[in-house]
Amino acid sequence: MKKNIVIYLMFISLTLNAQTDSVNILSEIYVNASITKPNDPISQTKIDMKLFKSIYQGQDLPVIMNFSNSSITFYSDGGNYSGYMYYRIRGGDQTKINVTLNGAPLNEPSDQGAYFSNYQDFFSNISSIQIQKGVGTTSPNGSAQFLGSMNLQSPSLLDSGYTQLDFSRGSFRTNRYSIAVNTGLKNGWGTYIRYSNVSSDSYRHNSETLGNTIFLSTGFTNNKHIFKYTAFYGTSANSMAWLPSNIDSIKKDRQNNPLNTNERDYFTQNMNILSYSYFFNKHLSSNTILFYNYLKGNYGWNYNDTNYTPSGIYDYKLLSHYYGISTNFNYIKNKYDNSFGIALSSYNREHTMGQLPYDDILIHDNIEYKNQYSIFYKLSYSISEKLSIYT
Repeated sequence: MKKNIVIYLMFISLTLNAQTDSVNILSEIYVNASITKPNDPISQTKIDMKLFKSIYQGQDLPVIMNFSNSSITFYSDGGNYSGYMYYRIRGGDQTKINVTLNGAPLNEPSDQGAYFSNYQDFFSNISSIQIQKGVGTTSPNGSAQFLGSMNLQSPSLLDSGYTQLDFSRGSFRTNRYSIAVNTGLKNGWGTYIRYSNVSSDSYRHNSETLGNTIFLSTGFTNNKHIFKYTAFYGTSANSMAWLPSNIDSIKKDRQNNPLNTNERDYFTQNMNILSYSYFFNKHLSSNTILFYNYLKGNYGWNYNDTNYTPSGIYDYKLLSHYYGISTNFNYIKNKYDNSFGIALSSYNREHTMGQLPYDDILIHDNIEYKNQYSIFYKLSYSISEKLSIYT
């Protein structure tokens, strides 16, 4: 779809307080359209970060989401808390759930999924999570959410300085270690960086996982400007366990995995986000986001259907580039709260397939494209202290 204009229905909701006409100038939460306000008529949950940070041992984000909210479920291929896993909100799968980091999309436009297995220990690098359920706000990247969204924020530049070293060990040779440094805010500048390593043999046979992630966030803030660069680089090497086992196999061995140890994958992902917020005055502010997402990887699959092709390990490779820009303006005065935004993005992914060990024999080759631009406008009007209209 090259053009997508989203029009929302009008809601009338009861609220406890009227909208104020001021902006928190020193707030490091970005002025973007994906974060809803407490009075908006949208089902929303803000994760208790202090609680989950205290019990966190390297679980992937879907696990944290499941523990924090009864309407979110998950399952993993290997039967553990890292690697390939899938999540649902209100029964709908993750391809209908928008995931953003500082307002930039983490979903792949090809299949609409966000894959946290590519960047392990991600929860360590998150300072705020807002979950929206049902049709909610338009994301600043231009796409409307159909089922819900998870809006993530990187560590705040306003945090105090610290150095942190974490190490944990669990069942099935599960290990996690990470080191983080936060400089704190000095003369308006601040930097956060963390390196993480997570590995596990997992519960099912031949489903081991290994991931490394470097996460960086640095920027400048004062009473008029918030400038921030956020990036992460992740590598993952996983044995695959997506195929179900039959009843007889499970009776013999509850850890059965019909896929063999040669059916593996390796992925590299690099996300870059450049954000700039400007406060014109206490009523008007703007936020611009530029992003570039690079993904490269391959996985081997033992295709045994000899009716069509000879059996053997087939190597599937992909390479994608996803970049875009979005800008939104926010105007709050008296009873009015307005948001206007426009977004443009471009995406392409190359697919190739060959047979191992004869990878020079090309069996499949194509490129897919997706270019999109969109525009949206939102208005909230407070009729009284307890009644407002949201369009």
